[in-house]
Amino acid sequence: MTSQRQADVALILEGTYPYVAGGVSMWTHHLIQAHANLSFELICLVAERAELKPRYSVPSNVTGITTIRVGSITAGDRNPGGLKALSQRLEGPLLRLQAGGGLAEVEKIIEEIRPFRSGIGRRALLNSPEAWELILRMYRAMHPESPFLDYFWSWRAILGGIFSMLLAPLPAARIYHAVSTGYAGLYAARAHLETGRPALLTEHGIYTNERRIEIAMADWLYQPAESGLTLEKSPRDLKLMWYEAFAAYSRACYEAASR
Repeated sequence: MTSQRQADVALILEGTYPYVAGGVSMWTHHLIQAHANLSFELICLVAERAELKPRYSVPSNVTGITTIRVGSITAGDRNPGGLKALSQRLEGPLLRLQAGGGLAEVEKIIEEIRPFRSGIGRRALLNSPEAWELILRMYRAMHPESPFLDYFWSWRAILGGIFSMLLAPLPAARIYHAVSTGYAGLYAARAHLETGRPALLTEHGIYTNERRIEIAMADWLYQPAESGLTLEKSPRDLKLMWYEAFAAYSRACYEAASR
């Protein structure tokens, strides 16, 4: 359910309320109850195959719920006009986003995809020949020492997450409040850029550090073996690629946030 009128506050919630019970969800529930004079739109970011079974009975001042599955993008047109030029223009900001970038790079990506928003989707951005050429260029620029197959799937997952946040519905609100950084932070940064409305951030659990620990423990991500004492430049491993992605979402969110 999505409200047709502007809410006072859009709460951006990743993997939590109202579908997951826990400390953050309870905090969110109490926050909404404590501000009965305000209307809330819940923007719930969930995994692609997450079960959408509410664990809470949402208060009456919740006027709408928008559920977005992270990484899920509509198919879209197979070959929208100008796709080759678009993929070339996206290369720079996507590379910079994983090399210390933040809000400026997110703004540039939004600017480039805006003219295509009504028809672009998974087939053009991830599955097209132009997308294949883009991944090859980014691989050669950033991770040429890593196994290409591992890079390919990491690239698709990371860009799928980015584009799913930038192309998802954006309900109107007076203010956008992200409970964490991560995908919620990226979405809040986008909301601020596209609407000009203020963005707020409440960090529960230091999201980036939690993702860093998860990535460090992941045995499915390639990490080159230590070669001992050497003067050669160490190859960039794919764990660093994931670290940089989540760090970039955090930077974009903090740069966009009013407080």
